[in-house]
Formats: sequence, C-alpha cells, structure tokens
Amino acid sequence: MAPRHGAPANATRGASAYLPVHESPTTVNELTHDRPTLYLLDGHALIYRAFFAMISRPLTTSKGENTSAPFGLSRFLVRILDEYRPDYVVSGRLIMAKNAR
Repeated sequence: MAPRHGAPANATRGASAYLPVHESPTTVNELTHDRPTLYLLDGHALIYRAFFAMISRPLTTSKGENTSAPFGLSRFLVRILDEYRPDYVVSGRLIMAKNAR
C-alpha cells in the first residue's frame, strides 16, 4: 500500500503518525514569488459549518444569543490569513430568492 501524500513512508491507512503537508515555516505565498494569491471562500458553507460544529455546546452571549457561527468563521479566517498569507481573500454567499439583488 502506498503512503498518503505528506505521510511518512511507513504510515498506513488509519495510522496516527500522519504529518501535515506544510511542515516548514515557508508560506504558500513565498513559494509562488511573482504571482499574487487569491482565496475564494464559500461564506454560506463556512457559516453553516461553524454553527453546527458547536451545536451540542453553543457559544452564547449573556442574553442567550448563539455566537458560534461568527466565532467559528472569524477563527477560520484568522487561521487562513496567518497560515497561508494570501494577497486577496473573497467571500461570497449564494442567495436563492426570487428578488435577490
């Protein structure tokens, strides 16, 4: 069986010794030198994922309002900005309504 991409040669499927692909402090942007990077994010999917990731123990305000989605989305964005350092980030949402603008 061939090892997974980024895994050590002796790793097998299901092994806990998986190494991440980006082990060096070099960012993706530093590898592409001359071309700027653009990250396109599906905002609706990220909000949905963040909300339901913490559904059993949601983050709430003192008034009881659920803040899991904004927290999860901002945490994801900060991680993308810190880890990959893109030149541009665009987030969009699809609105499926008859009168969408």
